[in-house]
Amino acid sequence: MDTLQIFEDECDRSTDRNPIPIFGDERNLPKAVAGLELSGVQHYPDPALGVSVLFKGPGTWATVYLYNLGLAEVSTDVKSAQLLEVFQESYGDIDQQAASGAMRDFELHTSQYLHLPPDAPQPIALWAAFSFDPPSNAGTAGVKRQVSHLVVRADRGHFNKI
Repeated sequence: MDTLQIFEDECDRSTDRNPIPIFGDERNLPKAVAGLELSGVQHYPDPALGVSVLFKGPGTWATVYLYNLGLAEVSTDVKSAQLLEVFQESYGDIDQQAASGAMRDFELHTSQYLHLPPDAPQPIALWAAFSFDPPSNAGTAGVKRQVSHLVVRADRGHFNKI
């Protein structure tokens, strides 16, 4: 299976909502990424907050956020102070969830520049990997330890957070 499949003409028609950054509308979104199927799109009322796109598969999901925060210019330099600030704010949200008990036994495994392939001279994103146990009161009895990733980069004038 290809890792990226694009919607075909028979997919849902475009909506009158704010355009999806980079893709324009739902018809141009990938219908599958790395075996995960497109599951939904959320348009935020403020165009500066962009959209979130959810992909799901058996026991796995990925939410992609595309937004520009209303900034006239978004740096695509992975090592820029602007991108580092977005990454730190995003990780701060995760840290707050862990502190509140929403993520029990939180463990940060890595926080670094992501190089793909690993020996590539330049990084493509900022990356954090962590694991946690879901809270016991969340109806998740029997759910195993969860592994999650945060990846932040910028493309075509928009932050791209997964």
